[in-house]
Amino acid sequence: MAASIVLLSCGSSEIKNELGQSTKTTSEVKNYLSYYELVNSKFGIKTYVKIVGNNWVKTKEQVTFANTLPKKEYQKRLKKYLLSDNSDYQNIMTDCFNEFHRVLKPEKWMTVEFSNTSAAVWNGIQTALQRAGFIIANVASIDKKQGSYNAVTNATPVKQDLVISSYKPSENFENNFKTLQGDIAVWDFVSEHLHHLPEHIKKDNSTTAIVERSPKIIFDRLITFYLMRGLPVPIDARDFQEGLKQKFAERDGMYFTVEQVAEYDEKKAKAPNFVQLSLIVTNESDAIEWLKDRLRKNAQKYQDIMPEFRIAAQSLRKGDTLPELQDILSESFIQNADGKWRTPDPNEAKDREALRTKVLLKEYNGYLTAINQPKLRN
Repeated sequence: MAASIVLLSCGSSEIKNELGQSTKTTSEVKNYLSYYELVNSKFGIKTYVKIVGNNWVKTKEQVTFANTLPKKEYQKRLKKYLLSDNSDYQNIMTDCFNEFHRVLKPEKWMTVEFSNTSAAVWNGIQTALQRAGFIIANVASIDKKQGSYNAVTNATPVKQDLVISSYKPSENFENNFKTLQGDIAVWDFVSEHLHHLPEHIKKDNSTTAIVERSPKIIFDRLITFYLMRGLPVPIDARDFQEGLKQKFAERDGMYFTVEQVAEYDEKKAKAPNFVQLSLIVTNESDAIEWLKDRLRKNAQKYQDIMPEFRIAAQSLRKGDTLPELQDILSESFIQNADGKWRTPDPNEAKDREALRTKVLLKEYNGYLTAINQPKLRN
């Protein structure tokens, strides 16, 4: 089926050849067809997936109210559309990833390229991936070198895309997980996950910390794996930390299997300078501290901050909420005339006044929201 296209939509699916002629439905595509899948997700609604063997999966869904409403109403409905746990958007993405999971061979990889600044879209894609059975192994930024017209001429669009690397667990792991109980299943998951993570990352002749190997992120991946399957988590954070220390090798705050740690030690010896793990963002306070640390060194534009911020905030669990980066910056930081954000200078009267105004506006908007809430009848 050379140069074929698989068109997936929310009600009907079909495969088209290079001439656009229908050939068969996607239900007739064999399981485990693909060795690798690359998803280029624009806004998380229009998705193109390249499958090894010159097969293409194309998914396209439109928000039907997009061009029929005033901008403010559209943004309000779109936010609801994205944030709802069982929203159309969430279900569309889950359906897409379910199909990609079905045709992907076990132990193989899918890469999702993502270019959107919305935290809601970002969380939606991650949730859909994990609902479909994929396990996220890494989130990184990719420099597009030449940005789109929108990215170059505006301050908000990002110049770097984010790339989510996820894998389909092995059949052996899946079979064992169904039969193993308690802690045994936990450590089987950790071993499977560690085997899919890079042993060593080198940047500018220095060894760079691998955030996915931090105990917090490993535990978050474990919790998500159980919750997405509707299962109770059989271990608490304290026992998990102790188990990691006993069963796996620790280096520089990261954990490895016995086989992996030897390779890490060898490669680190050739690049001994070590770049520490940055703060992992799980709430608004963490986000502010992360931004202070970054902007204290150099003022930066939004589009330069966003990719690294999204990577730092990748451990948010289902149900966790984090304000949009733009809102955090607007409320707690100062924007220069050139569009760059910086930390406030407490010795500058104008900075103190600007922050005071921001706090008062936030309180005022909170009052307005409370007043406009529908009153409960007795």
